[in-house]
Amino acid sequence: MRRTTIFAGIAGWWPWWIWAAVVAAVLAVVSCVSVPLLVLRPGSQLSTAEAPYPAPAAASIGVVAQLRATPLILDRRLRVFATKNDVWAEPLTAPDGTDSYWSYHRWPAEVVGVVTFGAADTAPSAVVVKWSDGLLVALHAERGDIAWTTQVQTKDSDEYWGRRTGTHTVYGDETLFSLYSARSGSSPVVISSGDTKVDAFDPISGRQLWSVELPPCHGVDWTGEQVFATILCSDRLHTMHFYEAGTGRPIGAWVPPGVSSSSAPAERSWIRWLTACRTESSECQGFQVGPDETWRIQADGSVTKEPVASSDIDDVIAGDVVVRRTGGQVSGLRRDTGDEIWQIALESRGSAIATSADAVYLLTSANELACLDARTGTVRATVPLPGGTTWKAFSMYATDGFVVIERLKPGAGERQGDSAYYYGSRPVVLVTC
Repeated sequence: MRRTTIFAGIAGWWPWWIWAAVVAAVLAVVSCVSVPLLVLRPGSQLSTAEAPYPAPAAASIGVVAQLRATPLILDRRLRVFATKNDVWAEPLTAPDGTDSYWSYHRWPAEVVGVVTFGAADTAPSAVVVKWSDGLLVALHAERGDIAWTTQVQTKDSDEYWGRRTGTHTVYGDETLFSLYSARSGSSPVVISSGDTKVDAFDPISGRQLWSVELPPCHGVDWTGEQVFATILCSDRLHTMHFYEAGTGRPIGAWVPPGVSSSSAPAERSWIRWLTACRTESSECQGFQVGPDETWRIQADGSVTKEPVASSDIDDVIAGDVVVRRTGGQVSGLRRDTGDEIWQIALESRGSAIATSADAVYLLTSANELACLDARTGTVRATVPLPGGTTWKAFSMYATDGFVVIERLKPGAGERQGDSAYYYGSRPVVLVTC
């Protein structure tokens, strides 16, 4: 039977205007369904900047914006975000809900790591993204166009772990993150870690600097200021190994004093926390092992014990100062001797704290962000925060005088859905002081 006969039959049963309405409704449904089908096609979409490059933000004090995701701060010009299939940038001081300055979308590949490199001398700033299919992409931060790409090895754990705000992916989780920044003297290095291979590149040119083969069991990796570090595990003993960031040359190995293959299993499988990091797993000055033991990694791969810093969560390092919180007091101790430099009365709220080379940022019981000079303890500013005290801080990140605070609902647990986990639709606060 021909299609024209079917239509003729329908037209004979229904008035022409009913038939026309049915056809219009069907076409509308088909057109609506076709849109997401186009969006879900595998591929990528790049939207480069059309506006002028934002000028560096001027120094100020106050809340800049409440955001839906956690950003990296780049050159005081941009805030760079990443969620499951998207990386994008916005002007640093733009208001809430601003349009992206540039954006990069891929599907079905997922973002598994992001690092940024600020402009230095004649080298431009860059954003490097690692995707779950092993594609490593560098973007010119000024325009958002692609500078170079290459293929690298992935880890079994390489998938998007950032939930709605991107925190674990943007700032890094030491057991999952596989993309790191480091320095070789003054030159930047981007390092990608896979299941059995580690590759290092110049983030500006894309030139491969070195490649190292590792055994499968090396799930804990990070970078020091000028080294790449990994813990190689075995049934007998876990050993920390160091490689020069610029060349990949092995420069040392380390285990905690007193630990050997004959030690108890719990001692042989020691666990460390990283200290004084740029982000969670990048450019970390040291690590913590066992009770009251903090160690510093030197540029030559040697490891020296910190005289003061302990594994207590209330102790943090800011440049040459160890900042300690105890019972309504905050004090600063000389990192090399432990001598107290300053002490002030300040009731901090929760355990979240952020530091830079010369500043300390913590939350007060009055729901303010207190900004302290790490060298003197002087309170530079206090910034009232939105939302009262009906939230708790999960993470804090600070650089160039800007502080990012991720807020959760009180009692929020990792297994809860995002609506019960995050504080509102814009749970991230960007502050400057």
